[in-house]
Amino acid sequence: MRLPTKRLCVVLWICCLCYGSDADARSAGAQLVKTSTGEETGSTKLLQAVAEEREALERLRRDLLLEEKRLKKTREEINERIAALKEIRAQVAKDMARYHSEREREMNHLVKIYEAMSPEEAGPLMEQLAQDISVELLFRMKDKKAGRILEFVDEARAVSITEELARRKGR
Repeated sequence: MRLPTKRLCVVLWICCLCYGSDADARSAGAQLVKTSTGEETGSTKLLQAVAEEREALERLRRDLLLEEKRLKKTREEINERIAALKEIRAQVAKDMARYHSEREREMNHLVKIYEAMSPEEAGPLMEQLAQDISVELLFRMKDKKAGRILEFVDEARAVSITEELARRKGR
């Protein structure tokens, strides 16, 4: 059966493009081509170009949907990693606080031990300690006791410790 006019086919094809499925549009387009006289008219070329453009847009839409899904999944993975890193950060902060608390307790214990020693005993031991530990111990001691201990420390080492103590007291 042949449709009455080409215009009716064109209208049908455009309606199928806008409101129908891809299969309907292709069927209407095929019917339109059958009704033509074999010559490609400007409207036929235009319709073919519109159909090709529609297919290209549909491919782009599908690609964008896939990309959107991929990005959503990536965003979820990133959010999971951020949550895991926040947990790790909290644990590290907790561990650091525990470490500093333990170090503080140990240092206070050492201060008590060195304050209980006579300066003659503590001075030579202080020389053998790492300088930062010596400075920390003397910094926490009562000034008189620290001064007496420094009398029994090697002169060059005592100067170096005193300079570091002065910097710390200036803070």
